[in-house]
Amino acid sequence: EEKKYKVRLRFIGDLSFFPEDIRKKMKEVEEKTKAYKKQILILANYGGRKEIVDAVNKVLKSGVKSISEEEFKKYLYAPDVPDPDLIIRTSERRLSGLYPWQGVYSEIYFSKKLWPDFEKKDFEKALEDFKKRKRKFGK
Repeated sequence: EEKKYKVRLRFIGDLSFFPEDIRKKMKEVEEKTKAYKKQILILANYGGRKEIVDAVNKVLKSGVKSISEEEFKKYLYAPDVPDPDLIIRTSERRLSGLYPWQGVYSEIYFSKKLWPDFEKKDFEKALEDFKKRKRKFGK
């Protein structure tokens, strides 16, 4: 399906939690789709606070005395990924530390479905909802 939609899939989080065979599949999918410009990020075993703490520790190790927002982003898990336009949260109506730095101006769509049950039609419904929104970017 990824060839049909020409979408790059990225897995972000502490992937060491997953068994080796799952990590291998994640890498294969990322490699197979890396040439596509549009991206879907899958936050797997991800903690927003942990990402920020890890980034701060990298900054401290680098010896930098002062840092801008743009510089700080370079220390995050996926510094090359643009801030998402839409975050889809499955199963719950809370953020649970979901992408706090990058998602500050993202639109959020909540689905009652559990992630394993989330289907193409659910994704399309989220995109239709997103199309109707007027982006404010904090204003």
